[in-house]
Amino acid sequence: MGLSRPVTAAALRASPEMALRYPGEVELRRDGADEGEGRGFDLADLSAGAERTFAASDDAPTIVAWFVNQLIPLGWADEGDGWLSREEGQSFLARVEPTAARPAWLR
Repeated sequence: MGLSRPVTAAALRASPEMALRYPGEVELRRDGADEGEGRGFDLADLSAGAERTFAASDDAPTIVAWFVNQLIPLGWADEGDGWLSREEGQSFLARVEPTAARPAWLR
């Protein structure tokens, strides 16, 4: 995905990767930061980022495998443990929170 600099969170959210929707998911939150803005607890990460948080009733391996299978045709390489990478230092993480972090109606 050829992004112009500085990369914006809006450009990342408009990408095919961020358009992926896990079957039956309920989106809970969207967030992001533009390149140079600062991310993380100390705002030290100056790379652009975008994230979506959603709830789903399937287990972690099933959800992560679904995202990996959708992302490989888009040019991503599976690095394991939910991490995928692509040219120019791009990375994608499909992370599943433990059950305790999920809303009560999904436990």
